[in-house]
Amino acid sequence: MSKTRSRTPEPEHIFVYGTLRPPRADIPEDDSRYYPQVAPYVQVVTSAQRLQGTLSDLGTYPAARPGADIIQGDLLVVVPEALAIMDRLEGHPAFFQRAKFVAFYNEQYHGGSEGTKKSLSVCSIRNHLFPL
Repeated sequence: MSKTRSRTPEPEHIFVYGTLRPPRADIPEDDSRYYPQVAPYVQVVTSAQRLQGTLSDLGTYPAARPGADIIQGDLLVVVPEALAIMDRLEGHPAFFQRAKFVAFYNEQYHGGSEGTKKSLSVCSIRNHLFPL
């Protein structure tokens, strides 16, 4: 009798730039208000940038749109179950849409040597209202 191996789903790479970012000392606590709800599903967090974008202030959160700036954020590597939580928190699909793009980030080396390197990742952006 052959054994069937269940395949573990691939993690999702999500670029976040607002209320889903992890708490940091240099931003108000409320700016990261939704992160605690997805934190149990996060495998890796690293600083990241999205080129050719602009953030708009919509009051209680930012919105990304096309532009000439660099958007600073974080790359979250999450288990697929986190997407449903993020969707609920941010009102998908009525209030934001996901778009695939390439993010630049510093990959942390674990084990052996300390240091960083620039890497690319194709990931989704939590993009409020504006198509990228």
